[in-house]
Amino acid sequence: MQNCEKVTNRVEECRVVKEQKKARFASLAEKAIQILSHTSTPLQSPQEDIDLLIGSRDRIANTT
Repeated sequence: MQNCEKVTNRVEECRVVKEQKKARFASLAEKAIQILSHTSTPLQSPQEDIDLLIGSRDRIANTT
């Protein structure tokens, strides 16, 4: 059963990385944030990364 969970987690990690890659290469920052905003995962660390990216963009937008 552990192997199945490991495989499931790895597939989920790959899915999230693919979405992050799409966001990184988006033509507009707003589009990147939109992609990240629609990406969620039950995996804690990748979700924290997404939240940090969205939050950092929000903080930059509020200071300019």
